[in-house]
Amino acid sequence: MVVDLALELATRGWAVFPCRSDKRPARPKSDGGTGFHDASRNPDRVKDLWKRWPGPLVGVATGPFSNLAVLDIDAKHPQALAWLERHEAMLGVPWRLKTRSGGWHLYYGNVPGVRCTAGRPIAGVDVRGFGGYVIFWGDAAPTQLWLRPFPKWLITEIWPPKKLVKRTTSTGDGGFLPPLLAVVERAGEGIRNNVLYWAACRCRERIEEGQLTRQDALRWLFAAASHAGLPAPEIWATLHSALGP
Repeated sequence: MVVDLALELATRGWAVFPCRSDKRPARPKSDGGTGFHDASRNPDRVKDLWKRWPGPLVGVATGPFSNLAVLDIDAKHPQALAWLERHEAMLGVPWRLKTRSGGWHLYYGNVPGVRCTAGRPIAGVDVRGFGGYVIFWGDAAPTQLWLRPFPKWLITEIWPPKKLVKRTTSTGDGGFLPPLLAVVERAGEGIRNNVLYWAACRCRERIEEGQLTRQDALRWLFAAASHAGLPAPEIWATLHSALGP
């Protein structure tokens, strides 16, 4: 039974909760569901979750609560599988499971700073850490009690140390642009697109007043958003939405 597997994982120290066949939490929000925040390692709580909201899949909360970080390789992206093959030796032989779609979940011990990302460092490679969860695709909990820590080199590649862009502008903007770009550079994950859109709208006002050229605005905003970690397609979509095509 699924609940038996959930209990086995909870005994291992992983916080679990029931999920539907579409991988969404079984407990609906209308019934007070809070997604992976419902996850528990307490056997009685786990039994109660499956009794009240039975689900065919076991969700495992990632991050510090389960001391778990997972690298998700999506088989629908050939470049992701090629990336995995190229970096196999550097990934340190993690414990892994094949996913329902034919990809891989590579299990690591949690490391501070590892959080959820999508498409980084390449499309089809995702990370599930603090603030996320994965579906457990195995039939039994791993027998090994220790998981290799999430690779330090990959942390640096996905979340490079932020450095302010050294810029010398000759746009005649009266000092307006540098502090605006600094706000974009420091924007955290989850709000970066909104901050970029806001900054682009402020630039549009200056463009309309003749204090800034559209070309300069695009160039500097793109550089700042790239330092914040936004992928190029998202940056251009946001900039064109705010500044026009």
